[in-house]
Amino acid sequence: MTRTTIALDTRTRDQLKRYGTHGETYDQIIDRLMGEAERHAFYEQVRRIQANHDKIPWLTDDEAWAGLL
Repeated sequence: MTRTTIALDTRTRDQLKRYGTHGETYDQIIDRLMGEAERHAFYEQVRRIQANHDKIPWLTDDEAWAGLL
C-alpha cells in the first residue's frame, strides 16, 4: 500500500491521539473514525426517511426520493 504524509496542526494531531487506543496507528484511527462517520450518516438518512414516511413517493418520483436522501 502506498503511504502519504498529511500535515496537521499539533492541536489536531493531539486530538487524534486521544481518539486512538494503545498501539493503534494514525491510519487505523482515521479509518475507524471514517467508518463511524459513514455509519452515522447512514442512520441519519434512515431517521429522516422514517420521519417523512408519510411523504415518501413509493417508487414513483425519483426527484422526490433525491430530496429525502
